[in-house]
Amino acid sequence: VGPDAARAYLSSRDLGGTVPNDWNLGYAPGNQMLVRHLRAKGFSPQEMIDANVALRSNRDGSLRDRFFDRIMFPIRDVEGDTIAFGGSVVGKGEPKYLNSQETPIFHKSQVLFGLDKAKTAMTNTGVAIIVEGYTDVIVMHEAGVKNVVATLGTALTIQHIRTISRHAKHRIVYLFDGDEAGQRAADRAARFVDESMLPEAGRSKIELCAVTLPDNLDPADFVQQRGADAINELIADAQPLLRYAIDRTLSKYDLADFGQKSRALTDALQLLAPVKRSVLAQEYAGYIADRLHYDVGLVVGKLAETQAPRVYDGASEPQAAAPVPAARAVALPPRERERLRIEREFLALCVRFLLFPHHPTPQRRNHP
Repeated sequence: VGPDAARAYLSSRDLGGTVPNDWNLGYAPGNQMLVRHLRAKGFSPQEMIDANVALRSNRDGSLRDRFFDRIMFPIRDVEGDTIAFGGSVVGKGEPKYLNSQETPIFHKSQVLFGLDKAKTAMTNTGVAIIVEGYTDVIVMHEAGVKNVVATLGTALTIQHIRTISRHAKHRIVYLFDGDEAGQRAADRAARFVDESMLPEAGRSKIELCAVTLPDNLDPADFVQQRGADAINELIADAQPLLRYAIDRTLSKYDLADFGQKSRALTDALQLLAPVKRSVLAQEYAGYIADRLHYDVGLVVGKLAETQAPRVYDGASEPQAAAPVPAARAVALPPRERERLRIEREFLALCVRFLLFPHHPTPQRRNHP
């Protein structure tokens, strides 16, 4: 393993030519080469440790490079300033990707790889595309799909969404690899949807969607094999994230078997539990009832009893989901207030007709 192997790997992924210069890619050989270089530049051992590019050896306390035998990807903030690094192993080795640890200026739950280059395209299209890897971002950008960023080993967070929504105002599309790891990420992502991500929380409406690439391909391979137009078609057909997650959950069961159908209902409702007080959850409860041929009232009742599951962010121990807060008063726009007024009147008429079918229909009243 060495720089020649790193160059060969980049060329094999269509990342040769001008790409390393355009994206400031590099190679970390290890063997204290970076430590010696930085020391010659006047940096102290503590500064190297604080910047997370060097570590103390457990054996003798000497300073050693954090990254070795890795292709290096600078991680930049939205303004383009480098605040951390990601290293991809060359050949065999674990972990495949190694990021800088968190520092006062680098927080993985907030930073997205490639945002400095993607923000203009996000603003122009209103759409952001989220992928899993650095090379996926670069290959898609080089193919002309420039509104692409990657998370850094974490699921999408509300902090990510707030950052993205400053640029992409309409839609966020999560693009999952077709392999087993990508599907685990897909299952994990839906469990991070909570009430803070819904319009009721006061956030301007931005739709969260998802799509899985076919044939076990990752985005870079898909673009290289089938072209940018094909991936743009997949992105355009992406499903809302909760619908996507519910469909994936139900597809794992034989719904003709009563026992499996009951388990499918339980698993699907766990996806809705973190947002069960929302209008969106009630709509999806109806969707689940239709898919499983259950009475919608039964499904809504079971949803009310369902507790939010424990969640796992891939970087820490499982934690219990935060308790669902009590519903907050929200100032609704006039059109929404009128829609709710009409729904209340309609439901009141239905109940009156069912209970008192021979009584005359009352005159319409104005509700607040």
